[in-house]
Amino acid sequence: MIDVDSFKSVNDKLGHAEGDRMLVTVGRRLNSAVGEVGLVARTGGDEFVILMPVEPRRIEQTVVDIHNSISRPAGRQSISVSVGASVWLSSTIPDASGTIDRILADADNAMYRAKRRGGDQVAWAVTHLS
Repeated sequence: MIDVDSFKSVNDKLGHAEGDRMLVTVGRRLNSAVGEVGLVARTGGDEFVILMPVEPRRIEQTVVDIHNSISRPAGRQSISVSVGASVWLSSTIPDASGTIDRILADADNAMYRAKRRGGDQVAWAVTHLS
């Protein structure tokens, strides 16, 4: 999950049209960062979810690449977009149970931990699926 930090201030200062353009830019950058192997969805407001397979040894670099892709200034007035990101990894463990709802809830909790630490952070939540 990715939540654009301080998005309300963009809408308040520059208007909803500029905020919408910024969200389109963020979505395009996310799509570019994950390539053909990932799926990017905007879940509402300024929140996005990325689903993609990642080798365990590459997950940290993948998260950094995604974060960097959307942390560059965006907008006609060089608005600096700072992003707080929650990233979750699902793995298979026998006899463990998990659902998509649980995965999203775990990711959402991790995202809010990142925001409580001041935003522009990465927080991890691991959900084990059977």
